[in-house]
Formats: sequence, C-alpha cells, structure tokens
Amino acid sequence: MRRLLRRLLPAFLLYLLFLLATLPARQLLPLLPEWLHLAEVTGSVWAGSAAQWQAGSLRGGPLLWSLRPLALLGGRLEYDLAIQMPGGSARARLGHGLAGDGYLRDLAWTQDAAGLPALPWGGVRLGGELRLDVELAEFEAGWPLQLDGRLRWQDAALRAPLQLALGNLQARLDVDPQRRLRARIQDDGGPLEVVGSAWLAPDHGYGIDLQLRARPGADAGLVDTLGLLGRPDAAGRHRLERQGRFQW
Repeated sequence: MRRLLRRLLPAFLLYLLFLLATLPARQLLPLLPEWLHLAEVTGSVWAGSAAQWQAGSLRGGPLLWSLRPLALLGGRLEYDLAIQMPGGSARARLGHGLAGDGYLRDLAWTQDAAGLPALPWGGVRLGGELRLDVELAEFEAGWPLQLDGRLRWQDAALRAPLQLALGNLQARLDVDPQRRLRARIQDDGGPLEVVGSAWLAPDHGYGIDLQLRARPGADAGLVDTLGLLGRPDAAGRHRLERQGRFQW
C-alpha cells in the first residue's frame, strides 16, 4: 500500500499543478471573504491579477499574485503578492497550511500617509511616510493569533483639521493576551515626545493611551494643541486616552 501511495503521489501533485495553472482565477471569486472585492480579474489561480481591489475603506490596484509551487511539497498553498494603492505599494507572501491556518510573511508596505482615509475623529488627516514590516502573522478565522511587526512613521504630521509637524514615530506590533492587536508606540526624535500604546479588538473596538510632551523648541502650535488635552502632570506630560469602535 505504501509503495502504491509513493507512486501515486507524484501523479497527484502533477495533476494539482496542472489544475492550478489552468483554472481561471475568476471562478474562485465567490470564495473570497465578504470584506474583499476584486474587479477585472484575469489569469489563473497559478498567476493572475485584479485591476482593482477593495478591502473596507481601502482600495487600489492592481493586485498581482503568483503561486510558490515548492510550498506544495510542504503541504502549504503559498503565493507571492504585489499590491498597489494610491500613494503606496506592498509585497508579501500569503499562505494556508494543511489545517487551514492562514499566515502572512515578509510583508513590506510603504505608504504616503496623505493617501489614507481620514481618521474617525473630526476628519483628522495625516502626512509623512509610513513603513510597515511584518516578519510573520498567523491567522485564525481572519484574525491574527500571532504577529511580529514594526510600523515606522517618518516625518509624521497632521494635515487636517490643523497642520502640525510631529517628528518620527515608531511602534512594535504584536497580539496581547486578550487577542487584541497591540502597538507599543514611542518617538524617534523630533518636536513631540511620545510613549504609550494602542490596541484594536476583533469586534473593531479600539483604545489609545499615550503620554505626550513637546520638546524644547517645538512649534507654538504643537504646544497649544497639547494644552487642549488638559493640564500636564508634574513631568510636563499630557495624557491622551480614547476608546471606541470603528464602523467598518
């Protein structure tokens, strides 16, 4: 029996490769999660593209994919992705294991912050350049169980409803014991001193807890804006706390 299985396995793998190489990608559109929409899909399951994509309030195009066939030998279905969106681009490896567990590796995303949708607090818009690097993220039911990443915000700025230069900020990304996405935030120099954290829960709830202080020589507009948060503590830091729920 084992000898028969060893003979049949190469034939099965060849058949699977043939199927992936010839199956039109558009036939799999009904299997996509409801929050992801692709348009003008061409190519096959092996390699193809979508001229436009939308995920919630984010959209762009094109999106290109290419199968990594050697991953099949390890029981994984894995793709190289290249994604374009207004003001940004990303590359990553996306895959599924035999148990149906999804994962993301080697994500590198750069984004002009001005191209992002306005934040849900009085139409706040951002400036500067964002860089997101994720070494590994593992998912269950579409939500990360494990995450190892870093977000950098170079020349961070507010563009609306007022204009403020904030300097350079960074955050370490992981998943906390409550299964919430967590960002541990600090500055990397500039007019604004920042330390604190933020989180996002599977039910779209979020929380922010930051300690903020203007460094000597900071713009008067930044000092006045921090003053709107109330009186500082004995060390001159203002606390920013927010909790709510995104309506996605």
